[in-house]
Amino acid sequence: MGLETVSPYVRLALDSYVAYPWLIRERQLWDYEILYLQQGRLRVIVEDREYEGEPGDIFVFRPRVRHTIALVGEQTVRQPHVHFDLNQLPDSAEVGISFVTEAAMGDRERGWFRADALAAAGVDLPERLRLRNPLVFEKLLHDLIAEFRLKMPFYELNLKGMLVKLLIHIMREHHWAKTPHVGGRITELLRVQAYLNHQTGREVSLDDLSATFNWSKYYLTRLFKSAFGMSPIHYHQLVRLERAKELIRFTTYSMTEIADMVGFPNIHAFSRAFKAKEGVPPSAYRR
Repeated sequence: MGLETVSPYVRLALDSYVAYPWLIRERQLWDYEILYLQQGRLRVIVEDREYEGEPGDIFVFRPRVRHTIALVGEQTVRQPHVHFDLNQLPDSAEVGISFVTEAAMGDRERGWFRADALAAAGVDLPERLRLRNPLVFEKLLHDLIAEFRLKMPFYELNLKGMLVKLLIHIMREHHWAKTPHVGGRITELLRVQAYLNHQTGREVSLDDLSATFNWSKYYLTRLFKSAFGMSPIHYHQLVRLERAKELIRFTTYSMTEIADMVGFPNIHAFSRAFKAKEGVPPSAYRR
């Protein structure tokens, strides 16, 4: 099972302040929760694993997993958090927030437990993680909370996209943290990515990239693939094909003109690459 069809349901998004002696006794959630410790300290026990939470820590609570949360010290804790189903289900609006264990639930409540779809998709987010720079995550989370609170027209649809963006940010940061040789160079790699994003009108070679960023071709390819899951040349071709899709949909340029505008040597090379990615030739895509 993959993440291609994810359609989240945000159940609760709240910027919460709690003061001593606040405590959440052992419970099992029906859904997922992402809790961000922005201020203060927490003691979090997940199953039998104990964590001393400090500002900047993110806790990911999965469905059915036993956990407790308690304040450490007397400082007020700020803990913005969001509860969600990874995929909206027919009963998503009926399900609330659990504060008890499965043993204290009735039959109907036990039926509310969600499957751990992240684990099924091979996403190995830990129970606690800390980002190198939490400011981007903080903004994404607080923007989501504001959207949930204001409930402007079509907010439900916007929340889906905002939560997906939040999850992607966490997953990418965790992925890069597991590869220290990438994590230490991620700023430079993002510059390479931005450069490729702006070179949609021509083909970029490894020699070009090596000269521009002063890295060896082998080192650049290895780092880029570790960070983004594909070689820089493959990534650049996808960027150019996405630009071609826009031109096909929103302009009247001929396919030959579009092929030239996105840096393919001829219409035949363009058509082969386009069909390999989209499953149909560019002329059929326009129709």
